[in-house]
Amino acid sequence: MSVSEMRDTLVAELDGVERLIDSIGQDADVPLLGQLLRHVLQAKGKRLRPRLAFMAARFGGFPIERLTLLGAAVELLHTASLVHDDLVDDAETRRGVAALHRIASPKAAVLVGDYLFAKSAALATATGSLDVMALFARTLMSICDGELREMSNANDDDRSLDQYYRRIEGKTASLFVAATEGGAILSGIGSVGEQAFREYGLNLGMAFQIADDILDFVGTPEVLGKPVGGDLRQGTLTLPAIWALEQLGDGVLRRAVDSKNPSNELLDEAIRFVGSSAAIPFAQREAEEFARRARYALAPLPEGPDRQALEDLATYAVRRRY
Repeated sequence: MSVSEMRDTLVAELDGVERLIDSIGQDADVPLLGQLLRHVLQAKGKRLRPRLAFMAARFGGFPIERLTLLGAAVELLHTASLVHDDLVDDAETRRGVAALHRIASPKAAVLVGDYLFAKSAALATATGSLDVMALFARTLMSICDGELREMSNANDDDRSLDQYYRRIEGKTASLFVAATEGGAILSGIGSVGEQAFREYGLNLGMAFQIADDILDFVGTPEVLGKPVGGDLRQGTLTLPAIWALEQLGDGVLRRAVDSKNPSNELLDEAIRFVGSSAAIPFAQREAEEFARRARYALAPLPEGPDRQALEDLATYAVRRRY
């Protein structure tokens, strides 16, 4: 299935998720809260996580109302994590619009993020599944774990690939698991199917984040919706930079990383160095390996167009350009 064909599927189901998400900004009792929620929610992402929940549920029952709640819950959980992430990183933009703390106070950004976390939990509870509620609790803990690992590693000499993988498993892959395993739970597919989608979501999320980290060095601001090399500028080392530091010796990247206040010129040079180095093909191979594992995880599921769509999505995740 091509990417365009994939986008043409589940349109009505995803429209239901959109309406539910939009209503959150419209129904807020406090005017300021409503204004800030609408700002955050106006910049719509790929809605990949809600799509994954629906795709997983196709292998069992398809309780559309509960899946709509799940899809919105996962997307709000993701959005809440981005609000807090942007504040921690002092990011300027997100999805092409100003980061929330840039148009409001940091305190307001924290509260809006907290509100979205709570709303996500309420929607997960509304599915009526204790397993989904427990899954969401684990996901939120994993997100916090990943964020704290990132904060501690910024000032830690242990900037290993193992630390990186553990961090992105918490910050990114856990949300993919919430979508895929949550959809499988609500579909009633059974424990074997739930495990398959747990492994699929984990490996897809890892592949997706590595691809994002590659694009951060080789993409363009217009396509990314944020400056190129944003992670390195904020002091966060991702897979390409970690590998380059380990394998390519002391040079411009080492000077940029070790400097307490690197100049923009030094950072620009370091970003160009990583983006044109062997670190990029190495990272691409790592992303491809996680995508392969995601496809392999689907083996217990029946063959057919629904499984093929999931396999194609894993391939697309590491070959996209945005």
